[in-house]
Amino acid sequence: MVEGSQYQMPDEDMAQLVSYTWTLESDDGVIRETVASRHETDVKLVAALGLALRARGDHILAETCGEEALRRFWGASRFSREYATVNGLDAFRFLAGAFARGAQRL
Repeated sequence: MVEGSQYQMPDEDMAQLVSYTWTLESDDGVIRETVASRHETDVKLVAALGLALRARGDHILAETCGEEALRRFWGASRFSREYATVNGLDAFRFLAGAFARGAQRL
């Protein structure tokens, strides 16, 4: 199936699943590669990476990812109506929840 689960799962659920997968990843090299390439990925995945890093105990990188996701979200929301659409609502919910969870643990 082309882009399989992307057509079967809302953005919010997909980002949460990815976060759980990174949290449980036993190969630190996968996490390091993901952190290194985070600038090339979607803002939801950067937030998911931050949640996974925090759960893995890497609070410094988690905060870096959270700050980057927040800056990118603010930039996108200032110049785009992406999060005001029906399709963008799932992404907005996930990001708002991720930012709230990150702030609770500070």
